[in-house]
Amino acid sequence: MKRKMLPMKFVFILSLVVAFVMFSDHSYGQKKCVLITGNESSDQVFKDSLTNWGYQVEITLGSEVQYMYEEEFKQYDFAFVSETIGSGDLGKHPDDDKGFRNIPIPLVTTEGWLAKPGAMDWMANRAVNNYAPEAVKIVDQTGHALSAGHNVNDQVTLVTDQQNGLIVAGELDIPVIEIGALSSLDSMLVIYGIEPGVKSFAGDSIENRVAVIGIHEVGYPTMTKDAWEFIKAGIDWVTEESNAFVNMGNRVPIGFSLAQNYPNPFNPTTNIEYSVGKDSWVKISIYDILGRKIATLVNDYREAGIYNITWDASNFSAGEYIYKIEAGNFIDSKKMILVK
Repeated sequence: MKRKMLPMKFVFILSLVVAFVMFSDHSYGQKKCVLITGNESSDQVFKDSLTNWGYQVEITLGSEVQYMYEEEFKQYDFAFVSETIGSGDLGKHPDDDKGFRNIPIPLVTTEGWLAKPGAMDWMANRAVNNYAPEAVKIVDQTGHALSAGHNVNDQVTLVTDQQNGLIVAGELDIPVIEIGALSSLDSMLVIYGIEPGVKSFAGDSIENRVAVIGIHEVGYPTMTKDAWEFIKAGIDWVTEESNAFVNMGNRVPIGFSLAQNYPNPFNPTTNIEYSVGKDSWVKISIYDILGRKIATLVNDYREAGIYNITWDASNFSAGEYIYKIEAGNFIDSKKMILVK
């Protein structure tokens, strides 16, 4: 029996339908973020920035979050919670007694007030407050990814409006990764992280990473470049996209070296291999052709070994860049080319 062939016109239309279904979502392959807000107008700046960074953003009102089941959050890769919400909005769900308190997905927030008792219970007493935007001192001594390339004792400004801007700081009573504190009182943390497994004072076990950069809503209009870098570093860390290093097995380094990146030219990612001849503090930085530092890939102590890191240059323009290693007395640099 001879098979009937589908008309070519029908095949063409069917292929268009399939293509539309597969690619009509312009965010195919993007990470999804739920932006939890109490004021969409104030938080438009975050929606725009998250979108420009390549994330698919959906907005949920803070007042609705406590009525969402834990499983409803699992469709997202991470949550960004703005200070515009009420700090009690992320309370327990009236049915399942969990809601958002267990942090069912990775969380980045500017709402430092979440730490207070009755909210997320990260402190025993209400040791959190709003402060005029004084300098924030980096207290991290490990070169943690949340430090966004800054070194211990560096002082950074998150908000420039001294009259109307505010930052949020608190004294935490659970184990946290201390990154930045008020320059006038280093027990009051402005920037910190929380690892999974830590328990709140209410007994809730935190299931995912949390990054806090305490900036009040009134400070949003004058947030600095440093503030945005801390927020992006927080997102990269909680979603585990930081420039992590890989120790290259049993290969033994002869000394210190910096290899040519590969591929080169590249778009948008490239790999950089380097050797550490003896245990040392290692710093690898990226510079534009004018010599301005634009990124720090490594700023940490490394045991002797051979390592490989990846640089994602999605947010940078095409052109020549220079990467530089500083390890003990060893310094070297090489050029690489980003094409778009």
